[in-house]
Amino acid sequence: MLSQKEIIPYIIAYIPSFFKGCIAVCILGMAMSTADSYLHICSIMVSHDILENIRRVKPITDTYKILVAKLSSLIGGLLAMMAAIYYNDLFKLAHRFISFITIGLNCTTAAPFILAVFGFQGTSRTFLIGIVIGILSIFIWRKLFPEILLFTYHIGPIITTGLAMMASYYLLAQSADKGWMKRNDQQKRIQKLIQAFKMYKKRVDQE
Repeated sequence: MLSQKEIIPYIIAYIPSFFKGCIAVCILGMAMSTADSYLHICSIMVSHDILENIRRVKPITDTYKILVAKLSSLIGGLLAMMAAIYYNDLFKLAHRFISFITIGLNCTTAAPFILAVFGFQGTSRTFLIGIVIGILSIFIWRKLFPEILLFTYHIGPIITTGLAMMASYYLLAQSADKGWMKRNDQQKRIQKLIQAFKMYKKRVDQE
């Protein structure tokens, strides 16, 4: 006559102590195995995938990679322990963290991509200024418009990032080869060929 939530506590409460210890050891073993796998993946990502793909970095020796992997594992484990000790609901914390990372990526990549499609080429300084202002705008939009989720978390910060990039370009001294890019000779020739083809097609259709 027990409910679904009461079955496992009832079994653990009325089994011998030896089996209770076995269950505790199995649960701890599974948890430690999963944590060890994720820490290993984290250390490999930092020491191999990220470091080797950073520009202007000299070739890294295997000894240095192992040292970075050990430090990444140690720091990641300590952060995970602090999160487990100070937060009761880790799933809620992970959901908030992943949501913030996703919104930040959308905010910092969508605006530069849209501007690049329309021909705006900025510098690293304008890009960093736009990213910082875009991330700050996420908190501002949440305070101003908490009920409009789509505009608050996506559209608003993207617009703010794009405007910040353009404003920083025009307000700060930039090189002459940046900004709104004009069409080169090849693009102009392609445009003329497209117009000539459209006119020819129109004449054929009329005939």
